Amino acid sequence: DRNDEASHTNLAGIALYYYITADKRAKDVLDEIGSFFLQGRVTYYGHPDIAPLRSIANVLWGEVILYELTQDKRYKEAADKWMSLLYDGQAYDGSWGEDYNPVKRRWDGKPHLGYISDYTVPALIEYHKLTGSKAAAECITKVTDYEIKHSEYGGYFDASAYSYWLTGDMKYAQNVSARLDFTVAHQRRDNDPLWDVMIY
Repeated sequence: DRNDEASHTNLAGIALYYYITADKRAKDVLDEIGSFFLQGRVTYYGHPDIAPLRSIANVLWGEVILYELTQDKRYKEAADKWMSLLYDGQAYDGSWGEDYNPVKRRWDGKPHLGYISDYTVPALIEYHKLTGSKAAAECITKVTDYEIKHSEYGGYFDASAYSYWLTGDMKYAQNVSARLDFTVAHQRRDNDPLWDVMIY
């Protein structure tokens, strides 16, 4: 509870660990994180005007996972709220600003591709898998189009793969194939087994 916002609080790995092991302490930690997420603390301490995109995405993603785990309706209701914020705030080009300003109710800053690809896309996908929401599906395909245009690296597969599953549009399958080729071509070849086939 020392963290003032959720940028660095992601529970997906702990949830997987709990599903694999049924470790009771892992479940306790998930419950603690869930209590933190339900407080809606996505802004920095002393800065109610700055809510990083990755904080909002972490909370949405976590609340979906916790709803699936516990069936506690509070998580679903909170996830619906964050999904609505992302849907309403998505820019025409499919991106979001780096931060949401709850005071002025607007998105600020330039898009941060890492936050979009590593936090927001997985959160949207998990929400869509849970709900089948048309709004989430629309967000996913729009952000995928943005990601295809702006990603300088090849390692982002989830958005394109899921968008292909949603739409059947071959451009998404072709993007997955091109990114896979790029990624394999950038594997390191080294006599040291620690480094051999590492990417980048």
